[in-house]
Amino acid sequence: MLSAASPKRPAFDRIASNAAAAYAARTERARAADETGLELAKRFRLPSPPRDIECVDISHLGGASSTGSLVAFRDGEPRPGGYRRFTMKGAGGADDCGMIYELVLRRARRGRSGWEMPDLLLVDGGKGQIGAARRALEEEGAGGTAVIAIAKERDLSGRRAPDRVFLPGRRDAVCLRPGDPA
Repeated sequence: MLSAASPKRPAFDRIASNAAAAYAARTERARAADETGLELAKRFRLPSPPRDIECVDISHLGGASSTGSLVAFRDGEPRPGGYRRFTMKGAGGADDCGMIYELVLRRARRGRSGWEMPDLLLVDGGKGQIGAARRALEEEGAGGTAVIAIAKERDLSGRRAPDRVFLPGRRDAVCLRPGDPA
């Protein structure tokens, strides 16, 4: 045991203080992730708060060099080990819905071979993209995976307007105000 007069005491105190601060920060992040998960479940009609979320987006250069990207999160924190990039093989040009379908189909096939499906799949786009993603999931037997789509919106003056979230079976989108934790 260190005595109060020990020269090692200040170092021990700093280590203990740093450990307590790191624990408090981790506990706060976990609490915030739990609250956000509950809010997501309520707001977007999910069966349970999503712990694992994967986000899908498509990019291309004028219809060429089409690539699909998948980023993964667990408990609100990025999970780089789950990131994937897909070279689009089938749908080409500027067919975002076709490419979303292809990417989600390929992702769901990996789910059958042991790569667990997420609690929530978030697709960049609108009604067409969510429909394509749902069709791909159902074809691969992963129809129970929750899926929503988010579309960034701009008003007529070019300023950013609220993001719109599209939910399966709901005609109108849910609008998110800037800075909304959801």
